[in-house]
Amino acid sequence: MRRAWLQSRGSRETLQKRRPWVRAELFCKLGHVLLACSRRCGGRLFRALFAEVELDSGGAYQDHQIVQPGYICLNCGSPAFDLSEVPAEMDAEAAEDAKPAATDILCPMCETLVQVDAGMECPNCGAPLEVA
Repeated sequence: MRRAWLQSRGSRETLQKRRPWVRAELFCKLGHVLLACSRRCGGRLFRALFAEVELDSGGAYQDHQIVQPGYICLNCGSPAFDLSEVPAEMDAEAAEDAKPAATDILCPMCETLVQVDAGMECPNCGAPLEVA
């Protein structure tokens, strides 16, 4: 019974019945956002700190834009994190930490073919090597 009430509570049809002056198509969901409270309080309502809202001359909502991601939990007031950004951040860090590929260089001093990374010396004679 409670599940049916919760499901019907947020539907557009129910919204139109309760508040006929509000256009249901104006309520849109932000794409791919998964917010969580930093204190893990279990709050499910959050406020976007840096959001721009566009209104018409009558004060009706038209559109919005998140200028900078920043959210707070309305339950306890703590900062909230967008967990949907975690995989992209992990991929960016992995790409940053990836070792550059070793290259084969002919040493100008001893003329030996050596495989080195950037900024290394020749393992045979110790001459500094430049990787282009």
